Amino acid sequence: MVHVSWNDAAAYAVWAGKRLPTEAEWEYPAHGGLVQKLYLWGDELTPGGRHLCNIWQGEFPVVNTVEDGFYGISPVDAFPANDFGLFSVSGNAW
Repeated sequence: MVHVSWNDAAAYAVWAGKRLPTEAEWEYPAHGGLVQKLYLWGDELTPGGRHLCNIWQGEFPVVNTVEDGFYGISPVDAFPANDFGLFSVSGNAW
């Protein structure tokens, strides 16, 4: 699902009898044990010249160079899992 606001997600969670995780509850597993890193996988956006998430490359919204291999949504397992085995915690939709 894409383009869902935090408010809509929170309302859905309440409707379902659940809650969204706090920022800390999300950050810890998303970083896979890494601490004080700029990105969820480390400090470089493209370590070794390789993208580790699906983001827009180029001049938005005119040109997407598709350097990460995806024009739109990528499969959840398109990029490596973090050290906790979680895929696409940074998102698979730019």
